[in-house]
Amino acid sequence: GTDSDWIFASVGRDHSYAIKSDGTIWGIGNNSVGQIGGSGNKSEWTQIGTDSNWVSSAIGLSHGYGLKSDGTVWGIGDNNYGQIGGTGNKSEWTQIGTDSDWKKVTSGFYFGYAIK
Repeated sequence: GTDSDWIFASVGRDHSYAIKSDGTIWGIGNNSVGQIGGSGNKSEWTQIGTDSNWVSSAIGLSHGYGLKSDGTVWGIGDNNYGQIGGTGNKSEWTQIGTDSDWKKVTSGFYFGYAIK
């Protein structure tokens, strides 16, 4: 694309996220389990949800995490190992827990970490 207002990016094996200066989060690539939201692979940057307070993100194999400016952590995509919480895959951002004092989020193949 030609947009020039990106401020943060996270890259995975087959999908990526990027955050724009307006706080929106976007994804591109494999979307086999909803890790970019909705269904179908995305060959162009696609906004994931409508929130505009994202500050960082992290990507696992087929899932992702986002950190909002209010200190909450959210997950999307593959949840076969409970890496997002609850049950079932998530094709929309789902808040993980209720804490709101998270500072960083990162991810591995089938897991995630966050630092308060």
